[in-house]
Amino acid sequence: MYYTTPHSTTGKTPTELLYGKTIRSKIPSLGDIATAPPVSDYRDRDQLLKEKVKACEDEKRRAMVSDIVVGDKVLMKNLLPGNKLQTPFGPTEYIVKRKTGASVVIEDSDGVQYERNVSHLKKVQKDADDADVTPGKVHNPQPGPSRPRKRKTEFQGGVVTRARKRREEKKRCGSESEG
Repeated sequence: MYYTTPHSTTGKTPTELLYGKTIRSKIPSLGDIATAPPVSDYRDRDQLLKEKVKACEDEKRRAMVSDIVVGDKVLMKNLLPGNKLQTPFGPTEYIVKRKTGASVVIEDSDGVQYERNVSHLKKVQKDADDADVTPGKVHNPQPGPSRPRKRKTEFQGGVVTRARKRREEKKRCGSESEG
């Protein structure tokens, strides 16, 4: 039964993919008449479905491409913090010397080089206050929140709909992958 059942992703039976021909099973079907497999476009379909699943997962996990480039000043993450009051990133600034994919080589002021993953680095933002100050102009920066505010959760009949949103997202992602 397994060898004669088409797979949901490829649309082909395992024997068609492995041997290039269909085999008969104990259950009769109309497919037994034609023994030659159709055109093999299963690789294209498989690749298309994998791309859809990847896009859905990237959206769900909020995956982004790193904006760190060669020459940027970055801070390195404290991988072994002493206690919970210590900052997650060290105070030393490093300069990015080389970047290959997610691997980055950074150098400190003493010339010591380290190789780290991009996820362990944080780009140092240039002060906009220093660049925008001109003589004779009063600069009043607006105080803003230190972190983005959470959106209020919708209530419906006294029940939080966050779980419903998650279910709808899973259903939407699942329906795209079956396309």
